[in-house]
Amino acid sequence: MSKLSTRAQSVMDPTVMRLAGEYARGLLECIPQDDQAESLADELTQLLETLQAIEGFSSLLARWQMSGAGAEHMVERTFAGRVSKPLEALLVLLARNGRLGILPPVVRAFGEQLDAREGKVKVTLTTAVPVPDAQRPSLLAAVQKAIGAKAAVKMRVDKNLLGGVVLQVGDVRYDASVAGDLAKLRDQILSGTGPTGQ
Repeated sequence: MSKLSTRAQSVMDPTVMRLAGEYARGLLECIPQDDQAESLADELTQLLETLQAIEGFSSLLARWQMSGAGAEHMVERTFAGRVSKPLEALLVLLARNGRLGILPPVVRAFGEQLDAREGKVKVTLTTAVPVPDAQRPSLLAAVQKAIGAKAAVKMRVDKNLLGGVVLQVGDVRYDASVAGDLAKLRDQILSGTGPTGQ
């Protein structure tokens, strides 16, 4: 068993991150069309979310990775005809090399590399409550119009905001939340420049 196999459980391990990036890069190079790559990114994310919802899946991945025995055959039996050919090929390759445990960072790296290839700006949108799926396309369009570029939007929920949104574009933060407005009002009152200090 290689040192990499025993360490691959930590997705923050620099060696694992580099290796995951290489797998993601190889997969992305095989798919020159951005729309096809986006479909694969969605499929990867959905598969990972489904697998991670299975109780004990992480420990099962660890056992497959450490032993490597039969993992390739198991992947072929489980996923053949149920996922796209590129995704099946990735899973088989990871299984063959005893690296199924690095699937989560591979999925993340694939998405990041695709965003970079498409020139998307990373944006984090934080709301007080989850945004309904039906509203997400129009919200994404509004964000892209506001920043004047394609956006790779990551959604977060922070109940402490009370309402409104916080938009993080790179290093710039736009706070249009109720909590942010209250904090500004408090600062104005304390400094004597607010409504009661005029």
